[in-house]
Amino acid sequence: MDERHSNDEHGIATARRRVVEFKGSEGREFQDELVLEAYLTLVTADRTLALLACTPRHLDELAAGFAYNHGLLQGATRPPQLRVMPKPRKPGEYMAEVVLPDDVQLAQTKWAAMEWQHSPRGSGQPTADLTLSGLGPVARRPADEPMLPAIEAQALARQLQGASAIFAATGAVHAAALASPGPDGWHITVMREDVGRHNAVDKVAGWCLLNGVSTHDKVLMVTCRISADIVGKALAMDVPVLLSRSAPTFRAIETADRAGLTVLGFARGDRFVAYTHWDRIAGDVSCPG
Repeated sequence: MDERHSNDEHGIATARRRVVEFKGSEGREFQDELVLEAYLTLVTADRTLALLACTPRHLDELAAGFAYNHGLLQGATRPPQLRVMPKPRKPGEYMAEVVLPDDVQLAQTKWAAMEWQHSPRGSGQPTADLTLSGLGPVARRPADEPMLPAIEAQALARQLQGASAIFAATGAVHAAALASPGPDGWHITVMREDVGRHNAVDKVAGWCLLNGVSTHDKVLMVTCRISADIVGKALAMDVPVLLSRSAPTFRAIETADRAGLTVLGFARGDRFVAYTHWDRIAGDVSCPG
């Protein structure tokens, strides 16, 4: 029998199920904790925007962040109104209605030109390149003074790993977080987990949007690989630094370099690799020769 439970008030995230673990030929039966998947349908103006497989927590933030990072709210002067509700007689399925602000028309956004396709799993993905969707021409960020000490970047990576409660229980989610400077050093302001790496970043973006938090002096942290579309979301959020415990792709680095985004990868223990614009990192850099 499955046992479902939640670690906080934002929804059921995990379930326990009886499993058998084998080591060699010996089996051991125990109750394992598994992450739950839900489906969220995003709609606006009687139009379906996307069907997302997600972790059923912070769904309002996911809807807001998805809309913002994909250019749907381009030109808006205030956040959208959101209404998230479970679908009747469909356990594990939710609907989020995104009511656009008066100064935004769907037909005027790049969204209107996107063609959508559906994978066999039913999660919508746009055929358009999302790396820079909704951003227009990439404006190169101006060069900054060092803002993040190297040892603080390493400490932030350790904080993110320690704060990922659902990952610690299941090993089956991605995490994203926003870090802010303070009088006693850098610290995590908000952290979100999800079965989808894009969803985790969108939830952080949605939290910032709904709470009026500026991101121009913050660090976006992720546990997933840094792909070009994750760089695109970082650019949409206007963060100067993107940090991950995993590796970046070549296209991601090309895009980040062109846009003036600092990318830090393999942030584990007391090390990380700076791939672009390491002028924002305070530390001693030695050059060969």
